[in-house]
Amino acid sequence: MVLSLFWVGVVPDSLDSDSSFDSSNGILDLLAINDIVDVKVEYRKSIYTLLVRPALLPSVSNLNTTVDVRGSLTTALGLFIATSDRQDTQGTMGLYFAEGGSSDKELGLTCHHVLFKTDENTNDPYVFAGAGVPRKNVQLLGLCRFEKLLDDIKLCIGRHGIMLPIHEDQIAKLWRPWMRPTTRRRRRS
Repeated sequence: MVLSLFWVGVVPDSLDSDSSFDSSNGILDLLAINDIVDVKVEYRKSIYTLLVRPALLPSVSNLNTTVDVRGSLTTALGLFIATSDRQDTQGTMGLYFAEGGSSDKELGLTCHHVLFKTDENTNDPYVFAGAGVPRKNVQLLGLCRFEKLLDDIKLCIGRHGIMLPIHEDQIAKLWRPWMRPTTRRRRRS
């Protein structure tokens, strides 16, 4: 009985059977080293789309004043993160999952290079060293992304300020017919 499923997204028509066989065995070997067994590896056709993610809050109309700024703060997939010690390097959270049992911990999955320095001199593979290892402090919205969000909010506020006289004029035009005195003719009896 297979207890877990490991999905690998691949560009359509980019993987042949030999490569998928070798890749699957590599994944299974890596999982087995960490005592993760009873896993099935499946490949799915997938097309990467930048920043597509479902909202955690209910969607709102384009007329809602918060529509432009709430997206960066309410995403389940693609939420921007950074480590507190490397603010200049940011990435996205891949997915979230619960620890399970009686625990209320939520965990996140992201790429190695988002949390650990990787360049031509440093690209050490991650090795799980147990629960006592110091944690990486990860924060939502690194400094650069937070500043971009603030700029987006300021731009949105400015746009509303520009539209204010236009909306006031439209309201005045719609209201004028209701403000005119009406004269009714009396019927002769």
